Amino acid sequence: MSKEMVEYTAVIEPGTNGDVWGYFPEVVGCTTSGNTTEEVRDDLPKKLQTYLEILLNGGGNLPWPFYYGNRRMRAFELTAQVDQDSASYVAFAVPDISGGYTVTVPDLPGLITYGETMKEARRNTRSILKGYLADMRADGESIPQRHHERTALEVYKVAVNLSDLAR
Repeated sequence: MSKEMVEYTAVIEPGTNGDVWGYFPEVVGCTTSGNTTEEVRDDLPKKLQTYLEILLNGGGNLPWPFYYGNRRMRAFELTAQVDQDSASYVAFAVPDISGGYTVTVPDLPGLITYGETMKEARRNTRSILKGYLADMRADGESIPQRHHERTALEVYKVAVNLSDLAR
């Protein structure tokens, strides 16, 4: 692969209503859904291209791919108790160029944390999850349901040629 190319991991999962959902865990917010796996598979590269163009044109940086050197992305379960409700989510820890891990929870946009080690990243994520959900409840928002699972219909790479991004 040329140095003008970057690869992101695409994940396709069953939705909650018989639909199919696709996303890039390391590109938070870049998602699509459809009626079939094929429809989502066809749409994901276009969504990624558009998302990255908007990100770069807005002065942002490209997200780091899951595989950085010999380190890989990891997924882990999180559970928090808020009042009488218990909520469970999947978190993704992505290797960071600095040597640590950036953690996101796709079902909870904006919940992003960091740890120098995987153990610290897990601990930091668990400690902010309860506060994040409690703040949502205090603001009158409902606690989001879990949509992400650790098992997917498909997981594959989507390559983007950086020189093709409109800037």
